[in-house]
Amino acid sequence: MNQTVKIGAQIRFFRKYRGLSQEQLADLVQCSPKTISHMENDKGSPDLRRLVNICNALEIRVNELFLKQQ
Repeated sequence: MNQTVKIGAQIRFFRKYRGLSQEQLADLVQCSPKTISHMENDKGSPDLRRLVNICNALEIRVNELFLKQQ
């Protein structure tokens, strides 16, 4: 069974959980909404600094992106 966790789906999950739009998250991490969309759709990967900024904006730890949501 494949247990791969897609970071983009996790970013989307936590963004929606926090009640943020892609535009709001983009403002918080100082990037474009298109960048957030690409990450959420696994068309691009954030570098480590951006990943940390996203996690800070979503009020989560980086390792939480790698945990499969129930």
